[in-house]
Amino acid sequence: MDIGWDESLATGIKSIDDEHQRLFGYIADLETALSKGKSKEVLTPIFDGLLEYTLFHFGHEEQLFSQYQYANSSQHLALHDLFITNMKALRSKFDSKGNFGVASDLLNFLTQWLIDHILGEDEKYLPLFEEKGVK
Repeated sequence: MDIGWDESLATGIKSIDDEHQRLFGYIADLETALSKGKSKEVLTPIFDGLLEYTLFHFGHEEQLFSQYQYANSSQHLALHDLFITNMKALRSKFDSKGNFGVASDLLNFLTQWLIDHILGEDEKYLPLFEEKGVK
């Protein structure tokens, strides 16, 4: 699987794009670790970092939603909550089973969700953020 950031995913808002690129970096690290058959001890910190940074990114978006009174924030925040719930469930499954199948499922889920979310949901707030001069 070729996972990575490309310009088709750019929102045009540097702070958001930088965060999205960092999330893709974590996903690429996870993919590399899986492809090299790395142990649970190597995969666990990648999961932890990814979850922590995802929470940071979501918090940043949520702060902007509040600051600029984004009309669809409740729907967007519900998607963030669902993502975190799903990610924690996969992580819990990985912790209990510790197998690469679960890690691979997590990789596929993260990649598809992030692409769909950027191109679908994040696109919806761009006109407001551009109007407000968010950088």
